[in-house]
Amino acid sequence: SSRSRVRVAATAGGDADSVRFTANLAASTAGASFSFDVQKQLWFFRRCPATYRLADGAVEIVAEGPRAKLETFERWLRKATTTTNSAGGGEAGDGAGLASVAWTDATGELAGWTSEGAAASLA
Repeated sequence: SSRSRVRVAATAGGDADSVRFTANLAASTAGASFSFDVQKQLWFFRRCPATYRLADGAVEIVAEGPRAKLETFERWLRKATTTTNSAGGGEAGDGAGLASVAWTDATGELAGWTSEGAAASLA
């Protein structure tokens, strides 16, 4: 299978109150435009550096930033992954929800937006 990698090279800046948020879900839970919706929510709206990985039928989202911003993102993510109604804009997945969520200390390793394995449509 063809794998694509998209990187937006910019940094969000460090914050003493930053945390790391990691979410895992089945690829079938993510609709066709899901990686772009996640990028929009994390990077464009909240300026939180993040990585979106699609591999072996699973999606992993790792983001760092202020806890309040990431808690708001988590609420959006839970809603986005438990609905099969695409009225919210993107193409909905199977509605199975998140497989796991973890909160840990920020490492500062993330910069900008990185998408691995998700189809890139830049046309």
